[in-house]
Amino acid sequence: MAKAILKTNFHFDGQKSLYEGKVRDVYNIDDRYLAMVVSDRISAFDVVLPKGIPFKGQVLDNWEALKRRQRGITTHAQAMEDVSTGLSPLLRASKVQNKARKVGFDFAGAAEALGKVYEEADEVAQNLHDGADPEMELGDLLFSVVNVCRLAGKNPDIALFASTNKFISRFRAMENAIKKSGKCLEDLTLSEMDVYWNTGKRGGQRV
Repeated sequence: MAKAILKTNFHFDGQKSLYEGKVRDVYNIDDRYLAMVVSDRISAFDVVLPKGIPFKGQVLDNWEALKRRQRGITTHAQAMEDVSTGLSPLLRASKVQNKARKVGFDFAGAAEALGKVYEEADEVAQNLHDGADPEMELGDLLFSVVNVCRLAGKNPDIALFASTNKFISRFRAMENAIKKSGKCLEDLTLSEMDVYWNTGKRGGQRV
């Protein structure tokens, strides 16, 4: 992480006003105070904030409350609606889920959330079996997968981006192997392509 010098806005007995260390987080508190976590040993909230706000979580809660007041947000549902629609759908879902987590409406962990993925997958399967439009159930399935990512500490956009690139890499390896064998990809059946696909998997190209 980047090195930075932090000059504090508050001066208490026994405290310095200038610190140097690694930037961890930056918070704009009430449009007046800049709080930067600058090292593992120095608490930024002891350094740059008035006494009486000792915990990071408390500071973040106060900042969230200020933003809600400024925007006229009075309910948790409104706070969810306020999450930017300019975000990717996966990241927006994760942020909305975090809003629910703040009031205790959440799974105990990623393993428990995974059960919901299976449940939603079954509902998609039922829609497909019935010939019904699966769009809403597919959305529920994706939302439940985001829950697992969030609770596992993973960014869903990054996870999906990496898997997409992995698929492209393995497809390229399959295509090259088919060409080396003197065959044309378009002339092969799916079963024949699977032979090359699985060969690449055994060779370390995981998908």
